[in-house]
Amino acid sequence: MKVYIVTIDDVEGTAIKAVCATKEIAVKILFEERDNLIKGYKEQIKYFKKEYPNDDMYEKMVENLSHDDYENWRNYPHDVPHIREFEVIDK
Repeated sequence: MKVYIVTIDDVEGTAIKAVCATKEIAVKILFEERDNLIKGYKEQIKYFKKEYPNDDMYEKMVENLSHDDYENWRNYPHDVPHIREFEVIDK
């Protein structure tokens, strides 16, 4: 039996967000997690720009995750959602 694990990886480690029975469910959760990250980044832009008006780090982070090709998201060293497929062996 296969399971699909939704993770968010960054330079400091990996956080497991969900373990799913189907890839369709995992993809749905993956995009929800991505949308939450983007929402947080957009909120940070408001405050970050006041202190560092020439730094566009958060804008780049939003851009890096804004397309739907989740297998090619590149946002390192910041948060990147992933789906990992594992085979569960029942003994």
